[in-house]
Amino acid sequence: MATQQYYDKVSGDESDLDIDQPTEKPSIGKRFSWSQQSFIIRTLVIAIYTVLIAGICSAIVEYRHNDDASVAQPTSTAAPAAVAEPPVEQAKAEAEMPKVEVPETPTSDLDQIMHCGGNYTEARDLGCVYDVMMQLWMPKPCYDSVLSEKFLAKGNWTWWSDPENGVTMSDEQMRKGEHDVAFMLMDYHKMHCIFAMEKLVRALRNQWMIIPELVSYDHILHCKMKTLARPDGDVVKGVRAPTGFTSCAPYEVWKNQLPEDHASSVE
Repeated sequence: MATQQYYDKVSGDESDLDIDQPTEKPSIGKRFSWSQQSFIIRTLVIAIYTVLIAGICSAIVEYRHNDDASVAQPTSTAAPAAVAEPPVEQAKAEAEMPKVEVPETPTSDLDQIMHCGGNYTEARDLGCVYDVMMQLWMPKPCYDSVLSEKFLAKGNWTWWSDPENGVTMSDEQMRKGEHDVAFMLMDYHKMHCIFAMEKLVRALRNQWMIIPELVSYDHILHCKMKTLARPDGDVVKGVRAPTGFTSCAPYEVWKNQLPEDHASSVE
């Protein structure tokens, strides 16, 4: 059976024909319509925008995360650094700080009591003062100079170192307080008792420090019986007054450390 031939007859002349040469059937390419092409282009554009926006958002989130981490990190590490200090630097800083001397505070009532020693040399070294109206060396905070000078100025006092032989003492000698004993008239002794009572009231009202003799019940009885209540008057000569050395403290101390009395103050 002869093979099938395809001819394109363009003329009637057979000489113009290529015999036995097959002619290929032209292929027709598939084409999209304009609406389809437009849809595809829009889809691609949307996809590209979506990818770009997603990338930008991801970059922003990552940047914020890194920024927050960088801010939070110094806060967490700064606190220990502020608390902890190298021992060498700390010791250096403490050495450079000015040292403030804090005065020692008394640890008990007894530590608040001031003394005058046992002789006039020790008394002077301790800063004590001799009070002629009390015949006592006493710490300066307990010396009421205003009251003492008032009483000394009121009377023309005469002092004796030896009343039997008439040996007197000058006012300057009495004020030095270097004698062991002195003698005086009874009128001075009465004024001494009144002076002691007034001295106590002034100290309490002004919250001054006081000597223990002012809160001694024996001293009050002595002034009552030996001086103020004596029937022989002011002419008694030879009242003996030895030089003494007393102590000084606030009343709050003495009320818990009262001097021992022979007479009872409750009977």
